[in-house]
Amino acid sequence: MAYMKSPGYLSRSLTKAGTAALAAGLLALSTPAWAVYSQKVMLTGEGAREIPTTSISFTLPDGSSVPVRQDDDDGGLVLLFPGDNAEPGTLVVTLPNGTTRSILVRPPGPGNVLVVDVPRGTASSRPDRPATAGPGSRPPVSIFVNGGYAQMELPPIGAGTLITGGREDFAAHLGDNVGIPFGGGGGSFPAGPGMVTIFGAYGEGKDRAANSTPAGGAVNVGIVFTDRAPSGSTGVFLGNAGLDTHIRRDAQVIRLGGDYVFPLGDNGPKGGFFGRGGVEFQRVEQSVTAMVTSPTFGPSISSTYTQQVDDSYLALIVGGLYRSRQEGGFFFDIGIDGLLINRDASLDSHQRNICTVCTGADRDFTVTITDKDDGITFGARARAEIGIELGGGTSISVGGFVLYVDKVSQIVNPRTGDDLFVRNQPTAIGTHSATSYGGIVTLRIGL
Repeated sequence: MAYMKSPGYLSRSLTKAGTAALAAGLLALSTPAWAVYSQKVMLTGEGAREIPTTSISFTLPDGSSVPVRQDDDDGGLVLLFPGDNAEPGTLVVTLPNGTTRSILVRPPGPGNVLVVDVPRGTASSRPDRPATAGPGSRPPVSIFVNGGYAQMELPPIGAGTLITGGREDFAAHLGDNVGIPFGGGGGSFPAGPGMVTIFGAYGEGKDRAANSTPAGGAVNVGIVFTDRAPSGSTGVFLGNAGLDTHIRRDAQVIRLGGDYVFPLGDNGPKGGFFGRGGVEFQRVEQSVTAMVTSPTFGPSISSTYTQQVDDSYLALIVGGLYRSRQEGGFFFDIGIDGLLINRDASLDSHQRNICTVCTGADRDFTVTITDKDDGITFGARARAEIGIELGGGTSISVGGFVLYVDKVSQIVNPRTGDDLFVRNQPTAIGTHSATSYGGIVTLRIGL
């Protein structure tokens, strides 16, 4: 940037002869010192290099025009503002096909170059150093951190058995939603006409359930094994001796991936449509512990569950979004993705059963079950984001998302003795559709 500190100093965009003449005239008239602020401009996007300087103009809010010149240092462009700083205004670019782009410009900070994406009609700023400008109003290279909260649908899991009116059901079972606080980050960089983003996130949450059925009532209780006992028994019937059941689930979520966002068609100055493609890996680990005891029998009869199911998927993402940029730095994105998912799940289940009033090996035994399940499934995601550019490539935004997956893993424990005796269904991996949603706050910093 060049500052004029005396009447004899002008921008290098003026000719030597013009400089000398103007300086002499100013001295002769004894006018006060004045300044010209030289703001560097970089045009990016398809066809930007072919746009001549004569097809570019800059208008101040009062209607006056600012000269646009070639930069003698690097062959780029400069705006010559009267005064000692840049001012807001409208940059008008006439394209070779005769159409125009009217781009609202906020003054970049000192030492920054104004980056103008001509096809999209957006403007941003970045430090004045060699770099490849990225698409849209985002800086060429940026990093971001984010955090949020999700309500993740995980299928219910039950333990213990209550028998009322001839109907058997779990004594306690977890619900189908777990709150997951999460945090993450990543980075973005330009590639061709679009932007590549690499991201990662981690979150964890838990839920609990409990039930206490008193002894002596009208409800009979029991413990169903996750698979047959050594004697072939399917469980222990305790009559109305009462039952205490506690169950807890800890969930961990890891998400890694990358995507490529690219413009679709000739986007206007205030927004446009973009395509999105990418890959995403997600691993959801559910660790479940449960304890079932009877207040009548105390430690003589009990069942302890330790179960873990890991659900991993690798998804191919194809989608699109609409991006809007408004005056004052506000922006709004809304998008939808389709997901083709290769799913891989594994189960490790242990149930220790103690029954000192039983005989033989049934007095103390552990049922161990492993199971696997894989295949192809699908999902869909909708998301929206609103934020504001703070200058210098920094922005802050808030957003929300809804994610549907057709198959997620469920630990399916036997609910009744008939699940084992009649249907021969020990504990196994089941599947269930799931819809999750949440919100997120993102801080992005340009480099």
